[in-house]
Amino acid sequence: MNEFFSAHQTGFIVALIGPFIAILSMMFIAKDWQRLARLYPMLQPFTGQWQRSKTVSLDMLMFNKALYIGTTAEYLYLRSAISFIGKPLQIPWSAISNVQKIDDSLKLQVDNTSLFIPYESLNASALARLIG
Repeated sequence: MNEFFSAHQTGFIVALIGPFIAILSMMFIAKDWQRLARLYPMLQPFTGQWQRSKTVSLDMLMFNKALYIGTTAEYLYLRSAISFIGKPLQIPWSAISNVQKIDDSLKLQVDNTSLFIPYESLNASALARLIG
């Protein structure tokens, strides 16, 4: 009983601090998304059909069924299902470089940020635009 914290006190502290640390970690990891949102904000609403992606990664940030993708002739649209990640992106195709095929995904570079998108998350015209 002379221990500094009892098991109950330790559990209580972890329960209070754990979610706070998790949110701060997610915000730190989401910095790349937020930077891209400043560079490529959604200025024109996407009016087409959003495609929910299975798994997409943006550097260290992993979206598992939590990212919506839309494409037009001019833009790649990305919208997170997790609201505090950041605002939707409207990325011109001209801003995407260094496209590589990796297994069943494409690796894209957008302003020095790597984005991995499964083929199945992109429509035929987007795939044709990216890989020819």
